[in-house]
Amino acid sequence: FHKGSKLGENFYVRQDGTQAYYFELEELRDLATHAGFEVEECEYIVRQYANRKERSARYRIWVHAKFRKPNA
Repeated sequence: FHKGSKLGENFYVRQDGTQAYYFELEELRDLATHAGFEVEECEYIVRQYANRKERSARYRIWVHAKFRKPNA
């Protein structure tokens, strides 16, 4: 992100105007629990992508989560 694109803690605006918020696992678990869901899975997925032409590697990180609403 470029200078001045930080809107808040873990909250950014991209060059095209879209906004991105980066969750931490504990924060996501808390949101789901407070909404009445049970957390089945919540983890980071890390992948490395190589650019052979430029001889560089990039890491991409996603959050993988499964929540379940308990039976009433």
